[in-house]
Amino acid sequence: LKKSKKTLLWEISSADTAEEASYLFGTMHVNDQRAFRHLESLEKYMAYCNQFATEIKIEEVASVELIDKMRLPEGVLLEHLLKQKEYNRLTMIFKSLRAPDLRLFNKTAPIQIISLLSNIILGQEQKEVLDVTLSNVAESLNMQVVGLESIEDHLNVLNTINIQEQVKMLKAVLKNFKKYKSYTNKMAEIYYSEDIQKIYKTGRKSTGKFTKVLLKNRNETMADSFHKKMQRSRLFAAIGAGHLGGKYGMLRLLKLKGNTVRPILL
Repeated sequence: LKKSKKTLLWEISSADTAEEASYLFGTMHVNDQRAFRHLESLEKYMAYCNQFATEIKIEEVASVELIDKMRLPEGVLLEHLLKQKEYNRLTMIFKSLRAPDLRLFNKTAPIQIISLLSNIILGQEQKEVLDVTLSNVAESLNMQVVGLESIEDHLNVLNTINIQEQVKMLKAVLKNFKKYKSYTNKMAEIYYSEDIQKIYKTGRKSTGKFTKVLLKNRNETMADSFHKKMQRSRLFAAIGAGHLGGKYGMLRLLKLKGNTVRPILL
């Protein structure tokens, strides 16, 4: 893949199928208005397809199994997992960001608290994250909405990062929130530059020892799923941009399966 091609939208085609090209787009799971700037152009490419996919099907995000994973086990509260000083620090951070009262999230898993902080740090102009908006567009176009991963796939990933590991991650954020805030804004700016290789390299630093689980393994699952689905219909898939680039990125994996991968400049 040519490093000079900075774009989030890629055309995937295969000589093995009679179907015309499918498309792979890199999203950022945020409400920041800047992430929506290509929405009108994306709708045009989506209109060429009859199937739309996100990492997991949007409506399944609200499944009982996933909601349980986003919450702490029965009898465990966030304020008990942190030292009083750390909990007070988190409370002050929430207030400084004008976020809802932290007490509302006392049953929320630490990894979800980190995700919430990232989203709040950035703009909140849109009422929903980009993935949800694209899924709604797909439904308006009468596209079949599917997921590249199953709930079971996603649960297996979440199960590898236990509560103790999540607490460590949250404490690291609290220890130097200024640095984390800077990192989040940096990731957003890199996303807006559409440099997928830089997105991958910068994002990988935050995955640490979970790189294989969060990126490599998931990319292999999603690439297999994308490849199979594009054999049967024209597919438009929107997944986190961090999954596109790199040695084990979706684009390279799809290319290794014999597909032609072509950048589309928006």
